[in-house]
Amino acid sequence: MKRYSFLILFIVLIVYLNAGNFSGQPIFTDIPGGTAFNKGQILMEYDILLGSTNSPLDIVPTHDIYFNGNIRFSFTPLDFLQISLFLDSIDPFATHINADFIILKGEGKYQPAIFAGIQNIATKQFISTEGDTVEYDHIPYLKLDSSGIVQNDKLYNYNSPYIAFTKTINNFIFNIGLGGGRFVGFSKWSDRVSIGGYISLFGGIAYHLKLQSFDLWGSAEEDGRDFSIAFTGTYMLDKYSIFISLGGQKLEHWFENSGFQPKFYLQTGVYY
Repeated sequence: MKRYSFLILFIVLIVYLNAGNFSGQPIFTDIPGGTAFNKGQILMEYDILLGSTNSPLDIVPTHDIYFNGNIRFSFTPLDFLQISLFLDSIDPFATHINADFIILKGEGKYQPAIFAGIQNIATKQFISTEGDTVEYDHIPYLKLDSSGIVQNDKLYNYNSPYIAFTKTINNFIFNIGLGGGRFVGFSKWSDRVSIGGYISLFGGIAYHLKLQSFDLWGSAEEDGRDFSIAFTGTYMLDKYSIFISLGGQKLEHWFENSGFQPKFYLQTGVYY
């Protein structure tokens, strides 16, 4: 654990020494799109996902409490490109990269902003906040053989392309897109937004409330696999902003025959 503390400290120092003019804000929990980013943006965040099991599977203890701690570091070297490094779940540990592009930045009366990119860039097939493995809390939905090995080769998470369209109307932000890989779900409800099991529809809506130097965001979304909600507060200081988010992920598990309960979500970070 000591080596990870040094890693966190090192990343924080990088963020401090390379502070730029980050003007975007974290809005959605797990879908791309939203506010634009500008050259020189830097973002450092840490999140914790806390859940519990209710599983009939022998490999998953009943009512077991589990959590994942994850780190994200993002930098925008160009005003149309943002690179993000993810360090997911201390055990099992996984790393991957997102490359997000702004195809069309300015919005018109009817014209949305357009984002595109590739998420979960890695050499491993299964990358998620559960670590370097298939998603722990989607085990009941997988096709397993007698030894517990995944037999469905459509459940790849890595190298996941997407395109997203964002439109701002007054204080609302509407976001909709199509994505492959990690965006493609495999539960009963996600079949309704999946096209042939290779690409899925995702989307979300957010509301922005401005209170002097304090911004409050409320958001609801579906990422092709799961439903999430979050409330994010941002406090703007002289050269940087601090934010904290509270919410829930995988909320559809309350209404499905899943072995896992929804996760509670806590995220905090700083951006410049």
